[in-house]
Amino acid sequence: TPNPTPPAAPTYREIEVTLSLPTFTPSTITVKAGENVRFVVTSTDTFHTFTVTELGIDIAVSARQTVSREVTIPNRPGTYRLFCQPHVARDMVGTLVVTP
Repeated sequence: TPNPTPPAAPTYREIEVTLSLPTFTPSTITVKAGENVRFVVTSTDTFHTFTVTELGIDIAVSARQTVSREVTIPNRPGTYRLFCQPHVARDMVGTLVVTP
């Protein structure tokens, strides 16, 4: 019997984000619902997080480090608050837009 073809591995669109108190660069990120993305998050100074609570995204980045995290965007179009947990009081916020 022939071997079944294994399913193709998902492909990920890479999105680079730089965290430097008190900003996210870019400050607005647009993704598609159901899209596979690889967030490559770099801190230029201190410990930060890349957090979107409503979508279950929470990436911790140590000082002057880079973290790569693969995420499948939930099928929930809308505009979401992106923030750094330890620096939200210093207005370290951005926007994640999920399009249909």
